[in-house]
Amino acid sequence: MTQDELASLSFAELRDRLQARAETLGHTEDVDLMEVMRYLTTLEDHAHTPDSVDALFHLSRNFFLAAQPAQTNQVASLASQRAIALEQKQLLCKARGMEAMSLCDLGKFAESAAAFADLWMLARTLGDTQREVLAIKNVGGLYIAMAQWDVAIAYFTRSCELAAEHGHHHLELSSRVNVANCHLQLGDPTSGLRALLPLPPDAPKTKAEAATHASVHITLGHLYLLTDELTSARTHAHESGHWARLAGYKRTLKLHKALLGLIDIKSGALESGFAAVERGLAFAKRSDRHDVPDYLSMCVDACEAAGQSDRALGYLQELVTWKKKLIDAEPPLYEGLTESWQSQTGAAVFDDNLLIRAQVLQAGVRQRIQRFVETAINAEIASGHDLYRTFRVAKLSRHLATAIGWDEERIAPLAMGGQLCNIGMMAIPARILQKPRGLSDSERHVLHTHTQYGAELLRKSRVRMLDVASMIAEQHHEHHDGSGYPRGLRGESIAEEARIVAVCDAFDAMTHRRPWRPTPLSIQAALNELKQGAGTQFDPRLVEAFVNLIRREFWEHADFDSFLAEGADEFEYVRARARMQAFIAEGR
Repeated sequence: MTQDELASLSFAELRDRLQARAETLGHTEDVDLMEVMRYLTTLEDHAHTPDSVDALFHLSRNFFLAAQPAQTNQVASLASQRAIALEQKQLLCKARGMEAMSLCDLGKFAESAAAFADLWMLARTLGDTQREVLAIKNVGGLYIAMAQWDVAIAYFTRSCELAAEHGHHHLELSSRVNVANCHLQLGDPTSGLRALLPLPPDAPKTKAEAATHASVHITLGHLYLLTDELTSARTHAHESGHWARLAGYKRTLKLHKALLGLIDIKSGALESGFAAVERGLAFAKRSDRHDVPDYLSMCVDACEAAGQSDRALGYLQELVTWKKKLIDAEPPLYEGLTESWQSQTGAAVFDDNLLIRAQVLQAGVRQRIQRFVETAINAEIASGHDLYRTFRVAKLSRHLATAIGWDEERIAPLAMGGQLCNIGMMAIPARILQKPRGLSDSERHVLHTHTQYGAELLRKSRVRMLDVASMIAEQHHEHHDGSGYPRGLRGESIAEEARIVAVCDAFDAMTHRRPWRPTPLSIQAALNELKQGAGTQFDPRLVEAFVNLIRREFWEHADFDSFLAEGADEFEYVRARARMQAFIAEGR
């Protein structure tokens, strides 16, 4: 449609066409989304009405379904702004949700979490249970994007319960699919099948419902593959194709065909099977980068099922490389970025223009460091730790350095390094992070690369304060006796900063729950473990100082963890996640 043709429509008519394009089964009328975007985004502010804002929302939905997150975010953000200006809270709720989902797809997880927290609170205020269910479900989707499967299950389970309570049957089913997919990723097909079965008798009436039914059968097909029930897997694969074709979403169709490929491989038809899975991977690389890890995982599964371990390792390494790309895709900082702005003589610069530039650069540094902290938090959670681990390790490192006589100038970059030491875990596939026992040699090799990747990521920041953090990220798994990785350094050849963080990182890991260790060690038991590792894994002088520090200063704290995590709520991301955790707790 041309701009003149668009202008001839009322906003309500345009909204209805966009809604039909996104929702109606068998809908054939096409609408040029970019033309509509140009039309709606160039309207004067005063020309907008509730119907035009609703049209923007449905336009953003169409972009989202077409796997175009940048356009989705641009349109949804404008819809949010116009809804606020018109005091349309229901429309704001819808637009803010689409904005949050697009931020997740763009890899902006902290901003997405804050948007979802806003949406959740707004839905509650309005008493809109359907939007609240959507908010909770999409928070689960955010955690899936960060490979935090156990956390995601908690949110999907709550959205499923709330949807069932209020009769939102489609949302209940889609939440069950998501729970099952998390169990699929965790290699637990029994729990996955329990989440999905029995299936509801209602037939889909919209594209979204048809796509959900396709996802149900795709997931069931995968689950049955894990239990070697090929007949059941094939039945559900063909059923998924029926609903995927009705929905018409390319992404769902490609997932259906990839499932058929996995079934072919399991059945011995290797050539056709690999071709189907690799076509899905190629499609994801072209259209939706956040699906690429899922397809690479399928390729690993396919190779393992075919007994091609070398080829599986190749895909596993490609998965690591792809995850690195997602993290590296941050906007570059200004060239020559520094933490302070001084003249060559060392005197402060008072020229107004230079002062303004200095402030901009410093703000850029703070923002970049905040992004790194958020990434490190996600890396720890994906590894089975909790939201506050990075803050505890940083504070323990700070106190240990103080105890051995360091000054603040040296302690500040050390503490930052303690907080970021495991940031490289974000590049490690979930299939390895969720399998801490019985790793193969190749999987262990991939896991060990997190130290080098973390160091590389921080070095590329060009922020001087992170030079120490980069070194700590690389060396904190080196052992005092030379048995560590990645370079087998020993004794004094390991930087003292890395030796300090190694002790604090190990202590915190031992004293907290992990998925495979539900009961953490007591403080005394963890100290005993450190003493046993003194001289082999750890610097004995630092172990002695750490044990004395804990016994001298920290036994008195009734809530040791809260003390160590003080200051964490200065981060908006932490506040948003804590708010959502509180919402979940209130609902139970």
